Amino acid sequence: MSYEDKDKVFSEMHVGYMKDDEYTSRFLYFLRYVPYIKDEHTKIERFISGLVAVYRDQIDFDYT
Repeated sequence: MSYEDKDKVFSEMHVGYMKDDEYTSRFLYFLRYVPYIKDEHTKIERFISGLVAVYRDQIDFDYT
């Protein structure tokens, strides 16, 4: 899998059929292939956006 492919996988990643811990592991693995995302707030928002709506709606994230 090329670097660009890994970037694409990261960009399109969501929990879907994965268990929560698998999603977390894969997210952290593929995060290294998107070095242009430096801001922690952006990383957290990206992680939350991939969660199932039921979980995502329960998270009140305000990073200031």
